[in-house]
Amino acid sequence: MIQTICDHVVSSKSFAVDPEAITKSTGVNMMDRPIEYWRPGVLEELKRREFDLNSCATANRCTDYGACSVYGNLASATGDQLQKYTEEKKRDGLVIDPGADLPEFSLTTTDGSKVDNHAIDGKLTAFVFLATHCGHSWKTLPIIEQLGKDNKDIRFLPIYVNVESNDELVKATAHLNLTLPLAARADDALAKEFGATLVPSIFLVDANGKIRRQFVGFKTQEEIQNGLTQLAQVK
Repeated sequence: MIQTICDHVVSSKSFAVDPEAITKSTGVNMMDRPIEYWRPGVLEELKRREFDLNSCATANRCTDYGACSVYGNLASATGDQLQKYTEEKKRDGLVIDPGADLPEFSLTTTDGSKVDNHAIDGKLTAFVFLATHCGHSWKTLPIIEQLGKDNKDIRFLPIYVNVESNDELVKATAHLNLTLPLAARADDALAKEFGATLVPSIFLVDANGKIRRQFVGFKTQEEIQNGLTQLAQVK
């Protein structure tokens, strides 16, 4: 697996690896493990090959943005698409007053619960859009888990885009020993209805079901907590 990933990076001079292509080539499901699992081995092998990491400089966009696209790494983004990502990143921390309506949605979480627009009435909710190919998403998930434990009166709903089923999602996150229910979406349609093509993206929703704040890219626990605390004070 490591060798195949490195072969792709060297030949394409890009870290924008297609997990499906790697899986097809090796017969091993790359997404059975978080992206962070493969990274140390890949970097070590590239170092052994004396590969110039600076030749993949565009991959640093993911670091600069603190995010990936819902489609994958940002390294290959150019022109109008890159401009759209840049404009979206500018909405990071945006306060939406008096609030935007939630898109219509219906989800089943990994604990079997049904969640839709009406189920969140009267309760602050954080919609957290993530992706299994995104290292920043893997860093975000344990933070959301802890915030859920610290804020029992707030609903946290991590939604993974482009994951076929909750069973697949449970398998991919099993190593984290989570207690927080997650939800899988087989496409990115709901994320786009919220206005998110970058992950992680967090939307804070007030007790009246209005989207009041948006975070784009990785955020620390303190940053998210501060946003929640400020939202709770809004009447």
